[in-house]
Amino acid sequence: MIETYVAGITDWPTVRRLVEQPVTLENESALTADIRTTSGGLLGGILLPSRGLCTVVARGDDHPTVAGQLKLRVDDSNAHVTYLAPAPDASGDDTPWLHALDALAREAGKLRAHHLIAEVEEDSPLFTTLRAAGYAVYARQTVWVRQGLANNMPSRFRLREEAQTDVADVYSLIDATVPKMVQPVAMPAGDMPRLVYRENGRVMAYIAYSVGKRGVYVMPYLHPDTLPDAAALIDAALQMVAPSTKLRVGVVVRRYQDWLDHAMERLGFACGAHQALMVKHLTAGVRPAAFSALDHRLEGVRAKPHTQSYGAPVLG
Repeated sequence: MIETYVAGITDWPTVRRLVEQPVTLENESALTADIRTTSGGLLGGILLPSRGLCTVVARGDDHPTVAGQLKLRVDDSNAHVTYLAPAPDASGDDTPWLHALDALAREAGKLRAHHLIAEVEEDSPLFTTLRAAGYAVYARQTVWVRQGLANNMPSRFRLREEAQTDVADVYSLIDATVPKMVQPVAMPAGDMPRLVYRENGRVMAYIAYSVGKRGVYVMPYLHPDTLPDAAALIDAALQMVAPSTKLRVGVVVRRYQDWLDHAMERLGFACGAHQALMVKHLTAGVRPAAFSALDHRLEGVRAKPHTQSYGAPVLG
């Protein structure tokens, strides 16, 4: 029997121990903060759930205890799984992690989120667990990383902060670069700063970013017509975002824009991880899970949460 519940102050010692071995499932948190040391990451979901963080615990006899956290920003319909801890064993029973994921989906539904999103490495045991929990792959992506900024390439490009007058043209750029099925879950969070670049009256580049104590996180959206100048455009944006940083810089490039890979290599970035952007739909409501205790060796069947989910074609 596994019990799942929203973590309270008495669970603080347990959660603190578990997050020493987390799997971070949101790139912004992974690249800009450390949930093991920041009060916003660890304490936030226990002491300050009203700020859009919620931590759950799954525990039971003869099973490891698992903690998980979700984040939902104000005025956002997409919640993100921040982490699960500890990391699962590829050869072990993932039932506690399935319970934790179902509890997170239940809490996200209570917060009126439409989707629950996780960014997971393709070779992680959690990729299979997320599939079993009703998540579908919406896109593949690569995280490109570099330590600090050193290029400062000469550039004719001048980007500026996004203004309200840019909104319509930004949507035109998104329509030209992001598959329509992916658009509801592929946009940056509403409170992330963004830069725009216009050429001949058109928005040709839209770059969202986040700067934290641990590093810089960047999400670029470039029109294919910028291909010859993509490296210079991204570098110009990075010089505006964090011109003198010595911290790690991470840029997420989704496969539908993989023509940017060459630009990342030119800028001295290395491929850090190949990931899947995985999404669970919550708009039909979330029902409590009913798990069956199965012997995987005898039955050959994965234990799955009995929750309603919606499939989607794998893109990218």
